[in-house]
Amino acid sequence: MVGQLYYWRDAFLAVAHRFERILTLYSEMDIAGEALYYLALTYKDMGADDWARGKLIALAERFPNSPHATTTGQTMIASLNQSRSTETIA
Repeated sequence: MVGQLYYWRDAFLAVAHRFERILTLYSEMDIAGEALYYLALTYKDMGADDWARGKLIALAERFPNSPHATTTGQTMIASLNQSRSTETIA
């Protein structure tokens, strides 16, 4: 919850620290899926699209039944892939 609070306050470095810590301590628990999702959001907001994409791919592979992996995560990765292809064209 603290990580989410930091996210909504745009304290992105604090968010990344909190959720990376969750991944380290609780990597096999369901909360790790949510941490991956919020890390992806955070990295996207910071402009680190490749890192965001990596977290979304990990989310889909490790927690395929997570709502974040099946709905919002897929939408976000499609958006990241589209902006990547737009950047290559420009």
